[in-house]
Amino acid sequence: MKRTLLQMVTEVAANISSDEVSTLATDSIEVQDILRLTKNALEDLLNRNEWEFLRDQPMLLEAGTALNQLTIPTNVRKIQTVKYRRLEGGAQTGFTTLRYMLPAEFLERLQKNKPTDANTDTVTIGGVEAYIRNNKQPRYWTSFDELTVHFDSYDAAQNASGIDAADSAILATVHMDWTGSDDETWIAPIPQNVFTLWLQEATADCSVKLRQAEDSREERKSRRSYIQQIRKEPVTHKDEGSQGVNYGR
Repeated sequence: MKRTLLQMVTEVAANISSDEVSTLATDSIEVQDILRLTKNALEDLLNRNEWEFLRDQPMLLEAGTALNQLTIPTNVRKIQTVKYRRLEGGAQTGFTTLRYMLPAEFLERLQKNKPTDANTDTVTIGGVEAYIRNNKQPRYWTSFDELTVHFDSYDAAQNASGIDAADSAILATVHMDWTGSDDETWIAPIPQNVFTLWLQEATADCSVKLRQAEDSREERKSRRSYIQQIRKEPVTHKDEGSQGVNYGR
């Protein structure tokens, strides 16, 4: 079952034979240590695997600083897909899935365009000139700094100021939302079956770090639960725009 943060700390404390915990608003050093280790155990658990419940979250990119650039939201860990709104005959007709291109290939592609062409704009990427077409819908994307997305072209008839964040769409693996996690009534936004694994991980960590004793039973249970949970994670096929670009944040 799902548990509040207070319930998690209470159960961990009972598992390691600590004093009963009725509130997290206490000066008890041990309670605060259990709280810290419990939250750290969840963070470590989430970082250990690319959990399906955090994958394929739809969102917009954010405004960038160049004609062909948009900013990756800070809660994005990994981009699965980039799409851009399609315009045909002056009418919007849906979204096109863009293909990822390695940065070196992307830059080479842009620098093959003629800078003197009336349908070409000059942009700089890390101080290096590149030339983007301004009369074509984007087909490719890349990132040079893991903070922004660059597109190979834009259609000035659709947006004269360049690529527009409002016309973008991505599917991304995100970091879990920790908003409210300082409140003892906070319930972590994770699937119900992950709470058991979190409890076992937190108990094992607290046994070692607060009792200087390994809890081999809890560690075995935790390992078994982790393997079972990974096996339950759905296996999905990436679409053609997905290249597993990891932004490691």
